[in-house]
Amino acid sequence: MSFVTDSILKKALGKIKTWGEGKFVAQEAGKGLSANDYTTAEKNKLSGIEAGANKYVHPTSHAATMIAEDTTHRFVTDTEKSTWNAKAGTSVATKTANGLMAADDKTKLDAIASGAQVNKIESVKVNGTALSIDASKAVNVDLTAYAKSVDVTKEIASAVSGVTQIDYSVVEQLPSTGKKGVIYLVANSGSNNNIYDEHIYINSKFEKLGSREMDLSSYAKKTDIPTKVSSLTNDSGYQTAAQVTSAIDAKLVAMTETELNSMWTEVFGA
Repeated sequence: MSFVTDSILKKALGKIKTWGEGKFVAQEAGKGLSANDYTTAEKNKLSGIEAGANKYVHPTSHAATMIAEDTTHRFVTDTEKSTWNAKAGTSVATKTANGLMAADDKTKLDAIASGAQVNKIESVKVNGTALSIDASKAVNVDLTAYAKSVDVTKEIASAVSGVTQIDYSVVEQLPSTGKKGVIYLVANSGSNNNIYDEHIYINSKFEKLGSREMDLSSYAKKTDIPTKVSSLTNDSGYQTAAQVTSAIDAKLVAMTETELNSMWTEVFGA
C-alpha cells in the first residue's frame, strides 16, 4: 500500500493545469455566451463610473438659500462684518488704547487668585475667634495658653528621664497599672513569630503598640510558579503537537500502486 505525498499531488495538479490552459472556459451559474464582444475601451469606461451614477450638469449659478449651513460652515452678514471690523486691532493694549493682551500681562493675570485683594487682611482669628485691632492698628495674638517647642521638649525629656532600658514582661492579662520602660506582652491567637500583642503604660493607661503578623496566604510562593511550558495546563480549544499530528495522519488517503496508476491514466491518457 502506498501513500500520496504532497509533492506528488502538487506535481499532478501542475500537469493538469498545464494541459488544460487555453482549452476551456469555466462556466458560471446564470451566465451564458453572447454574440457581442466586450472591448477593453468599454471595460475602462465602465470602471470609471461610480455605482448609482447618473448624468448631471451643474448650473453656472444658484441661490445661496439652497446651501445648507452647519457648525463649521456659516454665511456672514453685513452686520457681523461691521461688528468684527470695529474690534480692536492686533496691537498690544496700552493704558489709553484698546488692543491685545501682552503675554507678560496674561501670565501675571493667571497668577492672581479669583477675588484677590491688594495686601488687605479683613480679619484675624485665633481658633475661630476674631481678634480686635487696637488704636495702633495692630493685632495682639495671646499665646500664653500654648506651649512653646522648648517646653514640649523638656516635658518629653522629663517623661523618659527615668527610663534607663527597655524591659519586656509576658503576662496573661494586663495589670491594673504598669511601669515606665516596660513592654507588656499578652498572648494572642497568632502563630510563628507573632504570638503576643505589645502594650506600654503611658499617661495612666495602657496603649497597644500592635502586632507584627502579615497575612501572605493570598500570595504565591516562588516555588509555586511553573517555570516550564510542560508544567502548564493546555487551555480548551488549543491542540498539542501529538493531537495535530494525529489529525493530519487521519486525513491522509491510502492508495495502492494500481489505484495510483489508474488515476494517472485517467488524467493524462494511456
